[in-house]
Amino acid sequence: MTLDIGPGRNMQPHFDQPVVRVDRRGEVKPHVIADARALPFRDGVFSTVYASHILEHFHWKEVPAILREWARVVMGGGELQVMVPNLEWSALQIQYGIVDEFVLNALFGRQENHLDVHRTGFVPTMLRDLVQQTGICKLNQIEMRTYRNSILIYAKRSGDA
Repeated sequence: MTLDIGPGRNMQPHFDQPVVRVDRRGEVKPHVIADARALPFRDGVFSTVYASHILEHFHWKEVPAILREWARVVMGGGELQVMVPNLEWSALQIQYGIVDEFVLNALFGRQENHLDVHRTGFVPTMLRDLVQQTGICKLNQIEMRTYRNSILIYAKRSGDA
């Protein structure tokens, strides 16, 4: 089963398994209303924990604890998937004189509601190191991809967790 943390209105399809969507905002109609910093689930119950463009909405000092909380609910052999805006991409765009809606959204959030503001930024190595520090897996079990303005990390938990 997949846990989709903070999907808001962006309901991503997870074709391979049932999905539980958890969000703080009831108006987006999640399955569970909860704060992403304190998930109301037992340890190791989800085969996939997916968090797309939510981590940057928290204060940078909270990020290690939040990642540990998300890793806590990943079952042995499961995977934590985290996607965030890529500040390296934003910096390159600005360096070349491009400051458009995509750059501003990556830096500051869309600001469509009071929660849609970015408080933290990430570069690929920083995100990889933070995920590795959760203890979910060894560094060589983390796959990292960059997509234009985003970073996506896949961290596979060892099977005995």
